[in-house]
Amino acid sequence: METLEADDAELIRRSHDDPEQFAGLFDRYIQQIHRYVARRLGTQAADDIAAETFLTAFRRRASYDVTQRLARPWLYGIATTLMARHRRGEERFLRALSRTGVDPLPEPMADAVVGRVAAQEEDRRLAGALAGLSQGDRDVLLLVAGAI
Repeated sequence: METLEADDAELIRRSHDDPEQFAGLFDRYIQQIHRYVARRLGTQAADDIAAETFLTAFRRRASYDVTQRLARPWLYGIATTLMARHRRGEERFLRALSRTGVDPLPEPMADAVVGRVAAQEEDRRLAGALAGLSQGDRDVLLLVAGAI
């Protein structure tokens, strides 16, 4: 007896009661959606947007029209919307950068960690230098430094 593979609509319908069924849709289309996004935005953005496409589809699966046996056009539509949102965000970022000259995004975690480590080393050196001063000189230096 031949086993027929469930069409996309059937997988989505089954996923209402058994969410793991949605993985079949992911397996079928993740590479296609990823390639589609990567050609337009690059591989790094494609990783995030392809994943977000399936997360969005999963969340919206109750509204899927199960008379449509193929979900591929639906998934491409979701990916296209997410790519447009990504581009708008990128455009806002570039406009802000051109207006202010300041990157509105926080510094990357690695940079923050390196900065803290460097500051801790500087703190040790400064503490050592302050400890070597006489009490009077230290008081004057800290008083002046605090007024700046």
